[in-house]
Amino acid sequence: PAAEILANAGTMPTDLIVMGTHGRSGFERLVLGSVTEKVLRKATCPVLSVPRHVPDAVPRPEVLFKRILCAIDFSDCSMHALNYALSLAQEADARLTVVHAIESPPEVPSDVHESFLAGARSLREYIAAARVDRTERLREAIPEGARAFCRVETVMATGKPYRESLRVAGERQSDLIVIGMHGRGA
Repeated sequence: PAAEILANAGTMPTDLIVMGTHGRSGFERLVLGSVTEKVLRKATCPVLSVPRHVPDAVPRPEVLFKRILCAIDFSDCSMHALNYALSLAQEADARLTVVHAIESPPEVPSDVHESFLAGARSLREYIAAARVDRTERLREAIPEGARAFCRVETVMATGKPYRESLRVAGERQSDLIVIGMHGRGA
């Protein structure tokens, strides 16, 4: 199905692909794969994925997206997603939250040797230094004029990027999450 969807999207001037998601995980996803994920990774246009628990019909608001979240990791594809999110925010006069998450190392068990704990302290120092550096990079990622046409907030988080993005999106009651995708193979 993914190949057919991509082929059809490629033969017409497609601006957006809209797909539902089953929310499969674990073994079921491993065996069956995810059509939506394959399309997300290989599409040449934006893809809007809609979770299964979203109502069938949404009352038509004046503007569809008033609160947009864009998660970035400073890669080329995430910076492209940021530009796309900025254009959506400008068009809708929306609030844009740009989030970056520093993935923290796992907790160190109490029975680990002290020499390793010394390394854990340096990991904490690394995260602190990374936070300072990436906070500056996050600030610099927003173009000078962007704040003139939309409200932009930046958020620096520590943890699994997908979890932190979802947490911040929930806290901000985001209507849309924009992320860039790498076109990875097997």
